Amino acid sequence: MFSFLITSNLTSVLPRSCGNVKSVDMIGFAKSAVSVLNNAELAIDGVDNGSLVHMDVDEIYLPIPSVKAAIFESSSREFVYVDNSKALFNKLVLCCTKEGGTLCFPAGSNGNYVSSATFLKADIVTVPTDANVVYSNKEIGEILSTCARFGARVIIDTSSSGLEFDSEGWGGWDLEGCLAKLNSSFKPSFCVSLLGGLSLKVLNGLRFGFVILNQLVLVDTFYSYPGLSKPHSTVRYATKKLLELREQKSSILSDAIVEHTQILRSRSKCLKEALEKSGWDVLESCAGVFVVAKLSAYLKKTIKLKISSKGEDSQGNGTTEITLNDSNIRNAIFEATGLCTNSGSWTGIPGYCRFNIAL
Repeated sequence: MFSFLITSNLTSVLPRSCGNVKSVDMIGFAKSAVSVLNNAELAIDGVDNGSLVHMDVDEIYLPIPSVKAAIFESSSREFVYVDNSKALFNKLVLCCTKEGGTLCFPAGSNGNYVSSATFLKADIVTVPTDANVVYSNKEIGEILSTCARFGARVIIDTSSSGLEFDSEGWGGWDLEGCLAKLNSSFKPSFCVSLLGGLSLKVLNGLRFGFVILNQLVLVDTFYSYPGLSKPHSTVRYATKKLLELREQKSSILSDAIVEHTQILRSRSKCLKEALEKSGWDVLESCAGVFVVAKLSAYLKKTIKLKISSKGEDSQGNGTTEITLNDSNIRNAIFEATGLCTNSGSWTGIPGYCRFNIAL
């Protein structure tokens, strides 16, 4: 059979088209996974990917190293690094479900993380929070204090750490100081883990993710699940050098971060102006790589949308009427402009779309 497959003209023996059959039906995913795959905003079906403008990705494509988590490494028990931060997050989800816990996501969290947790059948609660704001050191201290009283395990996503471009007088976080004040008051189960990684461009397209754990029990549970892939030795070497530069307060690294935060500030301002001219309400952005906005003038209104027919039997374009909401706004924007965004269904911020500016 193997010889036949590699020597035959497969186009003559395989069907040319599968019509509109969904991949989840053909592959036969479990019911628990189907809803996740149906709602995941990971791709646009039936379109040449090269013709799209992707502002819907949860990645940083600028060469920005996110290594600020090194401030916490000195007091941690374990520094785990692999080739993908999402794999590490999945392990943390499994630790949570094993302990019978509930994952509390703030509104606007990484859609990939929320989708992964749903796929793994974790109990999930979305906590309403302000989007696009930078918490002060006092505010993060109050959040950690509340978590400590209830013995919660905290995961801080550091993927946008160091990208604060409109936070004059902020001063950063003193996590070690905050935790030192809580030593006498928190329940034994309380801990703080830092999750992060490096952008694709920093390591020339290679991936690197890390998690920093500071509680022995969680470390043991974490390692009880196999399957983590270590990054290539060259990636480990490059990451070590970046961490050394960060600890040495190297001007090379700091200048690069300043340059790219200025790029993000400029892009955020330009996109905000363009969106507002088109009837969008844009949330003020202080940091990170996303702009969040609401198309208030059209939401919940019926609009006519030109759609392009897809497939070999298509007969040109057509028109359809839809009432615009979170479930269809992403596709409507794509059909009208060729732009891919994330809707409120993916980001957890009802009514708001999210645009990635770190492209």
